[in-house]
Amino acid sequence: MKIYIWEVIKLKKCKKFILLMIFSIVISFNTQNVFAINGVTILKQPVDAYSVSGATVSYTVEAAGTGLTYQWQYSLDGGKKWLTSTGWTSATCSFKGAENYSGRQFRCVVKDASGNSVTSAAAKYICEVQLSIKSQPKDVTAKAGETVSYTVEAAGTGLTYQWQYSLDGGKKWLTSTGWTSATCSFKGAENYSGRQFRCVVKDASGNSVTSAAAKYICITTTEDWELPIL
Repeated sequence: MKIYIWEVIKLKKCKKFILLMIFSIVISFNTQNVFAINGVTILKQPVDAYSVSGATVSYTVEAAGTGLTYQWQYSLDGGKKWLTSTGWTSATCSFKGAENYSGRQFRCVVKDASGNSVTSAAAKYICEVQLSIKSQPKDVTAKAGETVSYTVEAAGTGLTYQWQYSLDGGKKWLTSTGWTSATCSFKGAENYSGRQFRCVVKDASGNSVTSAAAKYICITTTEDWELPIL
């Protein structure tokens, strides 16, 4: 009788251990955000990619299963319709980035030897225009009191602008907190004459480029006068 009771206790402990193990496995799968359907499991999803035009872009999916095959798809309309690319049939798809590809989404359909399949999450491609100065600010000569403007034209993605000025011919540059657009403007004055101005342009990735410096010259005028006629 004692032996029977002990066996029952051991059996209950064993069942409890098994339940705990199953619960731990379920929790582990949930925390890892794993996609599993019919024995095919997505272990790692493709992620969004950012690049300049011409750079190589790659998406990778990691899956578990037997006899896996891969077929990548892309969408031009935000995921409403998916098109199949016959050349992308491995765990990684790659292509050269281009501006007209920006906004496209990519996903992978993974199948096992039994024909079961699972589709990965979609990942987006954003083509970043390479940061560059297209047009430099130019020197300005104007009278005191007239509006003086400097403009920089730049190419890039998510651009921000910060104008700076120098009082000593460009040795030291000071930042003006109010000039944060592609154009800076102010009222000319004699004590501003000789100052230099430039703009620091940054893109969404944190890259920066600084424009050439442009000078301000204030014209001091005297009223015209004529010699008396003798």
